Amino acid sequence: MKQTLTLFCLMTVISFAQAQNKARPAKELEALLPKSSLSGFTREKPSTSSMNMSTDQATLSVSLASVNYQAETKSISIQIADYVTDKQSYSALCTPLNMNISFENDEGKSETKSYKSNRLLESISYAAEGTGGNCALTLCIKDRFYVSINYDGSTDLQPLYRFLDEMNLNAL
Repeated sequence: MKQTLTLFCLMTVISFAQAQNKARPAKELEALLPKSSLSGFTREKPSTSSMNMSTDQATLSVSLASVNYQAETKSISIQIADYVTDKQSYSALCTPLNMNISFENDEGKSETKSYKSNRLLESISYAAEGTGGNCALTLCIKDRFYVSINYDGSTDLQPLYRFLDEMNLNAL
């Protein structure tokens, strides 16, 4: 009986450890995507994907949920990713957010800011005449989640913050 209980406890610990090495199901991330509309835009059907890979030395588990909003000459894409990988790979992905950045030149500007206890990178690329430019918000959350909102055809960050405010980032 004691050996059975010990074996059960060991199996439970191993199962728990393995479960921690998997990204959340993509459908759970999809539920966090904004559902609101934006005047002049059509919300497309969200998409999801997942991938799991492992070797004796490393594990990579990624889930992704995204949704696009389309207008005649503009588009907004919103993406939430759960990256379960080694800390070094995730850190490389989020390095710009861990620095205090304030950059501007004739082509655009970028700045890191605080947003609801997270670090956020605001980026704006000015456009060649008549193209509208683009802008983006990027966040890294809890050492594994990556959120990006990109607006092609405009440098107006306001709709991106509106979508970001709608997302329940605390659920990540």
